[in-house]
Amino acid sequence: MITTDLVIEKMNSIADQETGQPAVDMVEPPEDSAGPTGVDRDLDRPIPETHEVPIDFNPLENQEEEHTNGEDNDQISDIAVEVQSATNEKNEKIEEVSADRQVRKSARIIAKRRHGVFYAFHTLSVKQGINEYGDNAIDSIKKELKQLLVDKKAMHPVHRNALTKTQLKKVIRSLLFLKSKHDAEGTFQKLKSRLVANGSQQLKSLYGDVSSPTASLASLMMVLNVAAAEKRKAAVIDIGGAYLNAKMTGEVVHMELNPLLTKLLVQIDASVKPYVDDKGKLVVQLDKALYGCVQSAKLWYDTLTKALKKMGYVPNEVDQCVFNKGTGESMCTIVLFVDDILALSRDTEELQKLIEGLKDEFKEVSAEITSDFSYLGMHIRMLDDGIHVSMEGYIDELMSEYGITKGAKTPSTENLFKIGDGEALDSNELSKFHTNVAKLLYLAMRVRPETLVAVAFLCTRVHCATTVDQKKLQRVMEYVYATGTERGIVIKGKNIDQVRGMIDAAFAQHSDGKSHSGMAVMMGDTCVMVKSSKQKLVSKDSTEAELIALSDMLKYVDKCNAFMEGQGVKMKTPMLCQDNMSTISMVTKGGGKWRSKYMKVRKESVLERVRQGDFRVEYVPTESMIADVLTKPLGGSLFARMTKMIRGGAEACKVGRGAFEQV
Repeated sequence: MITTDLVIEKMNSIADQETGQPAVDMVEPPEDSAGPTGVDRDLDRPIPETHEVPIDFNPLENQEEEHTNGEDNDQISDIAVEVQSATNEKNEKIEEVSADRQVRKSARIIAKRRHGVFYAFHTLSVKQGINEYGDNAIDSIKKELKQLLVDKKAMHPVHRNALTKTQLKKVIRSLLFLKSKHDAEGTFQKLKSRLVANGSQQLKSLYGDVSSPTASLASLMMVLNVAAAEKRKAAVIDIGGAYLNAKMTGEVVHMELNPLLTKLLVQIDASVKPYVDDKGKLVVQLDKALYGCVQSAKLWYDTLTKALKKMGYVPNEVDQCVFNKGTGESMCTIVLFVDDILALSRDTEELQKLIEGLKDEFKEVSAEITSDFSYLGMHIRMLDDGIHVSMEGYIDELMSEYGITKGAKTPSTENLFKIGDGEALDSNELSKFHTNVAKLLYLAMRVRPETLVAVAFLCTRVHCATTVDQKKLQRVMEYVYATGTERGIVIKGKNIDQVRGMIDAAFAQHSDGKSHSGMAVMMGDTCVMVKSSKQKLVSKDSTEAELIALSDMLKYVDKCNAFMEGQGVKMKTPMLCQDNMSTISMVTKGGGKWRSKYMKVRKESVLERVRQGDFRVEYVPTESMIADVLTKPLGGSLFARMTKMIRGGAEACKVGRGAFEQV
């Protein structure tokens, strides 16, 4: 599972260099610098952690620093002495912590409405793990080292003096961190250690293409929509030590273990001792794709997909992490996210064949055929009226951690886009602000799309936030609190044979005169993808703003339609829904008043696709334009109606935690 820093890293990596406004894209990173800046509901990796993480937090960097300091033998000895002398005390504390965590029930658990399990992982350094968990931490580390050296044969020791000068220069450091796992109730489950390589020290040019895809969130939503329509069953499959099933190929990688890890490894296997150098360190050669190496993810993806293809599965051309086999009732669809696999089929026997095939290939495979499960941090329930997706445990932890105790009726006020004259936050407050925005972003992109406008704006403020922005962040938190933990989205599985892109724009919303685009891709009543973004160009009127939104968002509608065709669904012509008649006239009939050449290019690009029959354009009244909630702050009954529609028309969630009804 992945940590919050990955969301922050993604936000920073696609930041707009000129405006200092980070952009976070829901389906894929912007294809070029001219693409729209904003937020949408797809991210490369999930972040189940709910503890506070500094803005520059990186678990690997943190561990590297930990081990760098730990290279001093005196300090390691101090840690060892501390563990030895305080074992009983630590164990007593563990029992107290465990007892305390057992009391931390979520609201829905207390109400005896538990469905499925949400797991939260808290990342700890070696020293933190030893201090908090004592002998349990040492045992966990030993278990990880034994798995790598003995069970998986992922590495073998080598003599340092047998390496050439070139090889010695390429030796990379090892990093180890621990994860404490808790379920939806906050109950401590287990402590897991993970040894990784410091891949930042590797020269990427030596390994060719090391990119490894993961399924997009939009693809997952569309697959679930098909599953709801066809009443498919689900199998959740996990492959233990996934990367370690892939052999390390190409450039030989050597890795160094620090004295503490070396000492523990010698206790596990005495044959390692002759390889220990005079500083108490050990150099190993990696034989399997160890986590952290730049090429490991790609090696694992290639290994897994090769096994699936051998079983007869074929990848979807639009998303290489969605595989299909068969047709009709026996059709089975697989969604891949690293080592987390979701399989969907009406044929239980086909699901069992898949599970058995993976067990034959990878041995350590756990699987369950169920209608109530957690996947990528989301709680998914397959019910008679559709598939319900929520994130109860994540919200509970988030609200509890930040002490939110009152609610708000909407995520923002009408002053959302106004910068204000607030006082600049200091470095500590700015760090916390950045972390909070990242966590809300993760939530908004999955089950709270109505908060995307506010979160999208806050993303542009993470490097220059003021006290005014802090209040806006607090408002979003209070809205999430008020609407309760169980609010999510509903996937109904109706009209899966047509994609409708509800595309809208709010004219001149930002202080620099730029407009704001919003898009909701619908299949029947189900929203499979949303996007909220600040436009890159200044438009002269609302018609131009709508044209910019339409030309920017069209590709996502096209992509969703192509994905569904790849799933074997015979699709009708996709619809582009607009509430501006002037814009509709421009992209269906041409003509209109004089526009700049940049606007003419946008108009002609859409007009060409419409005339070719690739799209149909449909007028939708403003009061029915779902994307309106993704372009600007709304309030009252309008916000309530739009929120209900974008969530899939779910029934009202009455009095979540607030003193008012939420629709």
